[in-house]
Amino acid sequence: MSHHKQSSSRFFPNTFCKQAENIKILKDMSLNKMTLALNQYRKDLMFCDFELRILSKVFPVHKLVLASASPYFETLFRNSGCFIENSNNYVDIKEVDNPEIMETVLNYIYTGDIEIDSHNVQEIVHVSSILQLTDLINYCAKFLEHNLQTFNCIGILCFSDSYGLSSLCFEAKCFIENNFAEIIKEDEFFELPANLFKSFLKSENLSIISEYQVLMGTIEWILHKPQERLQYLNEFIDIIRMPIISHSSIETLIEKCDHPVVAETLRCYMSNEERCLPDTNFGGYSSVRCKPRMASRRSIYLFGGQGSMNTSRNWNSFHTLCLVEKYNFYTATWDMVKSLMYPRSGHCVVQLHNKLFVIGGTCDSLILDAMEIYDPTRDESSMGPRMNIPRSAFGACSFSDSYIYVFGGLGGGGSFIEEFNPFTNHWNVYDQMPSYRYGMQVIEHDGLIYIIGGVNSHEMITNTVMSYDPETKKFFELAPLNQARESFAACVHNGNYIYVIGGRGPNNQVLNSVEQYNINEDKWSYVTELPAAKSNLCAATINNLIYVYGGQGPLTNPQNCRLGKKVYFYDPEVNQWLTSKPMTQGRLDAAVIVV
Repeated sequence: MSHHKQSSSRFFPNTFCKQAENIKILKDMSLNKMTLALNQYRKDLMFCDFELRILSKVFPVHKLVLASASPYFETLFRNSGCFIENSNNYVDIKEVDNPEIMETVLNYIYTGDIEIDSHNVQEIVHVSSILQLTDLINYCAKFLEHNLQTFNCIGILCFSDSYGLSSLCFEAKCFIENNFAEIIKEDEFFELPANLFKSFLKSENLSIISEYQVLMGTIEWILHKPQERLQYLNEFIDIIRMPIISHSSIETLIEKCDHPVVAETLRCYMSNEERCLPDTNFGGYSSVRCKPRMASRRSIYLFGGQGSMNTSRNWNSFHTLCLVEKYNFYTATWDMVKSLMYPRSGHCVVQLHNKLFVIGGTCDSLILDAMEIYDPTRDESSMGPRMNIPRSAFGACSFSDSYIYVFGGLGGGGSFIEEFNPFTNHWNVYDQMPSYRYGMQVIEHDGLIYIIGGVNSHEMITNTVMSYDPETKKFFELAPLNQARESFAACVHNGNYIYVIGGRGPNNQVLNSVEQYNINEDKWSYVTELPAAKSNLCAATINNLIYVYGGQGPLTNPQNCRLGKKVYFYDPEVNQWLTSKPMTQGRLDAAVIVV
């Protein structure tokens, strides 16, 4: 009997099992007695009328059982006169080279029971595809889909493509698109076949911060096997959305590139004005290259805060807002979205599992323990569990895409740290800071949480900075700020720097100074000042720029208390502040997040 030879080589590494969960499938329990008896007959060599031969291993079996489970065997036994092996009541299955896996699959055929794990799943699919065991193939596909990770998804994609597992192939492609920025850092990325890589370069759904990540990933992929892949360089450059990458970024890449062909190709691109400038032909594919990918068209969400009463008598009076605005960077428009369920200021907003968690704050004179959960895809809100301690002017962040931590604050938070577990939907008091603090900023980066500035237990504005490791519950003292400050804004930029902006210093002065913290060097330095002194402002990083929203100027000047709508943004590349489209409502003590 002739058979089509298929490779059963491994498509993804043994590290696949890092977080894999085994699954066990059981058929209807009412069939248990009969199926167990049949399988026992097979093992005891009773009533067997056929043999399967895998290498030197012989498996006595029952034709009726195999034919009822496998179209492969049904066809084989129906045409018993066509094959010499079959007429001799055996078949040598040369495409299978692992007798143990055949025993596992036979056990499934007889009993319906099988345990699928990261070590056997590929070979089970291989054997099942030969024997046409559709149900078992589907179980394996579900197992692989459930265990997609950044370090194995490309191997799973190639494997599913090889065996025609269309549903798994689709899920793997979606996973890669949604996690592209992380996957290009994995070793498996460099084994992505050229045809599949090209399809991703054309995709609108790559989840990236900037197109520069795509360009960098492409060059690294090519240089991993330059002799084989340089042929794709010009083709891929023409697919990448080069016109939306800044010239300075490309020039920096050319300077750092040590491969002459790649560097010269990029220089030729830069010298070609028609290719470099945004295209005005909006009817063709080339115009698509001048627009950000759909999945990278990110938005700023601005939650709550305090707005001015807008009266001539009460120029320093404010009211708490439930207003939520969304700024779409692609359309350059502010839109109103669903309002907060509670008006609040001095609160925090944290993103976790594609939801936005709006936590604590003050509603007029009441300090809140309430948390709202906002779904930006549906524009819907719901109440979450309450914190154990009401807090305002505190710090919060997500950690490891698994938990939310809140630190200190007014209202009883003091030095206490609470943890929110989204899997149990529960808050618990997790740890305690070395000292009481409020009005600080909390930033998570690369497995550490940075606690910066604020007011201490002596009501003194501090310049102290420390990092915290939630896994070990250890604090580390870091270089202090050059300027003690509270009620300021802070954000991470470019993975290596933390920026702190404005705020209030000792003697109640409102600051316009901006400091940059080099994480690798543990060093603070001043950069260009904010155009206007502001406290109680918020900031976010998007498209390699730092945007600053809201805030209040010195209280001695009534003009500063009218809470202007102006939005500033800072470009670290040129160390310069510029203005962006204004907000629809001036505010202070708001919370901002990028989605």
